[in-house]
Amino acid sequence: MKSKAFRVYYWLSMVGTLLLCSYPLYMGIRVILDMLRDGTVLAENYPKYIIPYFPISLSAIIGVAVLPIVVKYIKRFVLLCVSALSVCVFFVSELIIESKVIITSTVQTTLESWQMYMCYVPPQGYETRTWRAVDVLIGDYSPTFKIHFYIISIVMILSFLNCIYGFAQVILMGDRKRIKALTMQSVSTALFIGLCILACFTAFFRDGELEVSTLSAVLMCIFFVIFGVTMGIYTGSFMHGKRRLLSVVLPAFVSSAVTLIMYIGEMFLLSGHLYLYGSGWFFSALPGIVLAPIDILIIFLSGVITAFILSLTNDKKRKSVLVIGIVLAVLMAVVSVAFIADEKVPQKDNDNIKTEEYGVVLLKENCKCYFYNDKEYGIMGLPTLVLCEEDRSFRFTYSVLSSYLPIGRYELTDKELILSTDDGLYRYYFDVGNGGYIFNAEKSSSIPFYTFSSQREPYCPVPDGALFQPIEIKDYSVVPSN
Repeated sequence: MKSKAFRVYYWLSMVGTLLLCSYPLYMGIRVILDMLRDGTVLAENYPKYIIPYFPISLSAIIGVAVLPIVVKYIKRFVLLCVSALSVCVFFVSELIIESKVIITSTVQTTLESWQMYMCYVPPQGYETRTWRAVDVLIGDYSPTFKIHFYIISIVMILSFLNCIYGFAQVILMGDRKRIKALTMQSVSTALFIGLCILACFTAFFRDGELEVSTLSAVLMCIFFVIFGVTMGIYTGSFMHGKRRLLSVVLPAFVSSAVTLIMYIGEMFLLSGHLYLYGSGWFFSALPGIVLAPIDILIIFLSGVITAFILSLTNDKKRKSVLVIGIVLAVLMAVVSVAFIADEKVPQKDNDNIKTEEYGVVLLKENCKCYFYNDKEYGIMGLPTLVLCEEDRSFRFTYSVLSSYLPIGRYELTDKELILSTDDGLYRYYFDVGNGGYIFNAEKSSSIPFYTFSSQREPYCPVPDGALFQPIEIKDYSVVPSN
């Protein structure tokens, strides 16, 4: 009877996993076919978030597929063995896919570089960004940003497999002590995966601004909390029935710890910054650290929620459950009041560039735009220099692959143009001549090299002697002034 029930459970789990992973599998197969046929993947054909969701899907499918084999031949540490196998599958497939190349309309880059920008601005938002000083969220590509989604991937894989293998053990062994913990794990895992899917298609409605909207802030806070709770319950599911320190306190600590790690991952993604959930002191970074009071509260809240959930099933002392419940209610009330009381201060429209769409730049009065027209790649997305006479400000976009945007003030003489960034880190020199400005690489701060094509070596988008010529803006189109 148990054997029959297990077979039914296995096939239901296998079919369910395949259905859940069908879209990520489609994305991966589509990219693989494009790579085999063309050697590259056109940006317009690039499915959103192929990394990490295609590798996650592969690891989940393989983890569920080997369930009968693992249960039959491995008597101890079943979940540990299959989790290690699935995590290995994830990293192997992830690293293979990251090394492939996609192509935009004008340049080529690796999937991992492209994915970094998808993490904080959804594709449609990247196409129509409005750049301001506060928008300089991340510097040039760094592998450290992958901490952000590697930990998401591992938590998703571990919690999913814990549900599948946990209920399988219940069926085979008849031990129902973990039923409540596994049920809570299933609920938190489903919520977490649902939020990941929502983020995949909306990036929580972020538009690239460092200070996000209230809706985006609320969704991000919920995501952080559910993320921590999912890992906390995962830990607690193995400690059910043990003394309070192990069954409640330890999982709560794990929940807060992984939430903190998630914040650290976000900090790497944003080059030492965090998203701002509001404009008041409660949402501003504390002196000496990047965390704001709201961030610390979210980290603490994930642990308290975990403790409350596990106390309901582990702790027979009603008084302690009541105390944790009161603390939880107070924390949630503080967060809610903070969001409700926060009044966003409208930003003054004092930035020089209104909008940018694929190299089409709309300017205010007294601002001039200059392009370096590298004919090999066409006009779209090429290095751009914007100079505004009124306040002597500039914006220098040297590559669409870099999210660091040099902005600041410029000095102009009859012979030389000098750009100095507001952060004091970079200075760029141009010689005046030939109807525009000629880049002087020897005197300037270095400009990173980028892999624009799989057939050529890394290439500097603004070489020494690059001529930036004036461009006229007419009816949303770019027209060379000469």
